[in-house]
Amino acid sequence: MPTWELEQQYWAEGIELIAGVDEVGMGAWAGPVVAGVVIFKPLPPSPYQGRSKDVAVSDGATLIEKFPYLPYRRLLTEVARENRKKQTLAEKKLWKEVLREKQLAQYKFIRQKPLLNFIADFYCPELCLVIEVDGDSHNRKQEYDQLRTEALEQYGVRVIRYTNDQVLKDIPGVYLSLVKEIQRIEQHKWGQAAGANAPPDKGELEGVSRIVIRDSKTMSGLQREKAALWIKEHALAWGIGEATVEEITALNIRGASQLAMRRAVEALRERPHLLFVDGTSSPNTVDKLVDNSPWHYPTPAVHVVKGDAKSFSIAGASILAKVYRDHVMHELDARFPAYGFAQHKGYGSAAHLAALREAGISPVHRPTYAPVRALI
Repeated sequence: MPTWELEQQYWAEGIELIAGVDEVGMGAWAGPVVAGVVIFKPLPPSPYQGRSKDVAVSDGATLIEKFPYLPYRRLLTEVARENRKKQTLAEKKLWKEVLREKQLAQYKFIRQKPLLNFIADFYCPELCLVIEVDGDSHNRKQEYDQLRTEALEQYGVRVIRYTNDQVLKDIPGVYLSLVKEIQRIEQHKWGQAAGANAPPDKGELEGVSRIVIRDSKTMSGLQREKAALWIKEHALAWGIGEATVEEITALNIRGASQLAMRRAVEALRERPHLLFVDGTSSPNTVDKLVDNSPWHYPTPAVHVVKGDAKSFSIAGASILAKVYRDHVMHELDARFPAYGFAQHKGYGSAAHLAALREAGISPVHRPTYAPVRALI
């Protein structure tokens, strides 16, 4: 399923404007080939309404709310791993007696988690909450700790602090204060009035819209439509490009799909720093095709095999392209009703082949494709 892992590697190095690029329609017998492109902000808002643990989603869903992305320096990974091996007594006590307690275990805190240029003692992605346990060295590095708190809170992460003495001498008090803080966070997420004691129950979630972002081929038409609306609303920039049947005939399908990708990229209102392109590289790779773009110099590209199943950005581009092309095929169905384009979208099927044999080829069929060429 798609994740932010690929984007994360570049965001951590300051490469923020990453454009996912994908095409649809290469295998169809009729209609254009269409490409989509989307640039997400490094911290996109969640496509899920309500608490993700209460929302039933498919296995392929990317739970942005449950696992929100925060970039971090990759060099901190080893440091964090070593820190986990040498936790202080206070950290061990907080972990075992509070964070692993049944009522709080559902939130799945992570120990020594790299975030931005820092390492948090404990981090809960679902709550966007960091807990710091300040030892004896805190007095000597208060300025650094304050900088870390301010940086994280700019990203919407709540930071709360306990001293070693508080944890070691008053663990019940620490537990109660943390429970109250979590309740406050949950209430805020639901927009409840101050003083409310509990979030809505599951019965009130029945009308919640479930948005799933994954490989567009694995989604229903309604899921894609909802996802496309969310992407357009929350993306930093997005674009669509297409290549006609005539261009497919002249350039072959590979060249035409590259042309569609180039047009999609050039339609962006923001110049991307990097392209994530679904599939393998080719002599006509997108980064060369955008040499004549409005930016007047090429954009580097990283090719990702089966990228729509790996990268959230590529999956988003795939959804936009699929939704756009489906609309085109519905329009063609109205113009050429004999072929059933609205049902099979121009792809090969028994019904499509039967219609071709009965009605002959249309102007929007691809004459270089074998099933169509055989009837010319």
